[in-house]
Amino acid sequence: MEFSAVFRQGKSYSNERFVVYLLDRKDSGAPRIGWLISAKVGKANKRFRIKRLIREVFRLNKGLIKQGYDTVVIPAKKAVEIKNYEEMKKDLLGLLSRGALK
Repeated sequence: MEFSAVFRQGKSYSNERFVVYLLDRKDSGAPRIGWLISAKVGKANKRFRIKRLIREVFRLNKGLIKQGYDTVVIPAKKAVEIKNYEEMKKDLLGLLSRGALK
């Protein structure tokens, strides 16, 4: 995935915990995801937990995401306040529903 292309050409959606960039690749390939987690978000263990939860949301809901989309997720500092998978799912799918969900 070309992160710079997603930032340049894609659309962004945000809430208090995440910024999500979406780019339609105009093909029918599988959706791709990337993430950028700054050290400002927290220590390594907190960043890794956020990364695992993001990956799990996309793994369990990949059937809902349109084919051919590149997605970049950027967590904000408030993302460390997420207590469980259900909160993460609600936040991310809420942002994705604006652009990349079926």
